[in-house]
Amino acid sequence: MISKEFEAQVKLLEDPDKQIYSIIHSRIIEKGEQAIPVLEQAWDNSVHPLVHSRIEDLIHEINFNQILNSVQSWINEGKKDWFMILFLLSKLYFQNIEKDNLFKLFSEIRNDIWLEINNNLTAYEKIQIVNHILYKKYNFSNSKTTSKSSTSFFLSELLSNKKGNDLSLGLFYLMLCESLEMPVYGICLPGNFVLAYLGNDSLDFNSDLKDEVLFYINPINQGTVFGMHEIDVYIEKNKLEVNDDYYQPNSTLSVLQYYLNNLMLSLERDGQNEKIEELSKIIKILNA
Repeated sequence: MISKEFEAQVKLLEDPDKQIYSIIHSRIIEKGEQAIPVLEQAWDNSVHPLVHSRIEDLIHEINFNQILNSVQSWINEGKKDWFMILFLLSKLYFQNIEKDNLFKLFSEIRNDIWLEINNNLTAYEKIQIVNHILYKKYNFSNSKTTSKSSTSFFLSELLSNKKGNDLSLGLFYLMLCESLEMPVYGICLPGNFVLAYLGNDSLDFNSDLKDEVLFYINPINQGTVFGMHEIDVYIEKNKLEVNDDYYQPNSTLSVLQYYLNNLMLSLERDGQNEKIEELSKIIKILNA
């Protein structure tokens, strides 16, 4: 419950004295989310540019602290919910997105696939259903013109525009498969994120799992199914050193680290210094 005293303190945001602002800043941040309605009302009632700027900074800081707390909760709960972590990372960039709206579309696509799948289908047939729903019915595609832009990495943009880069589209594909209990895992090729469909879902990520792979999937190319030879060709074409890891499925945390490293590079290219600093704090929590 916000007190009249607190509302009076918010009014002091117009005071140019930095020491007074420092005290008010601390008290507002301590209130957290419950302070936001009061701050928004104060913004509407003021014509003072300094007040507007301070309120916007305060709301952003409160929202970011909520993201950090939610990331920590995600870790504590076992790092299993891809939707939640990708939503939180999207919220880092797009502050006003609504979780329920994104989850509604994800659930709609997931349910459309679920209705078509049964246990009598082969792994290949199941993936063809995923491909049909995702690329034909909902028209998801590769964002060729903006694939290097930092915005193309985010789940919210993917679901809004139906276009993404190899990581946003690949992780969404992975998320759908996991929610349908298909043994699909990410493979972190340099410059291209692909997936592997395994014949066994009891995995030790520290062991050699190449023999467990039934086939690979390229989400950025309409879910094309391919074999180990195509990875050989990719390695040779891109002059990469031969590495068994390029054929191996990765754990959730390894894939997430790969995603965050690529997102960080994209933010650096876009000159998003503030976002780089915030993402660094999230990565620190994940690596703790």
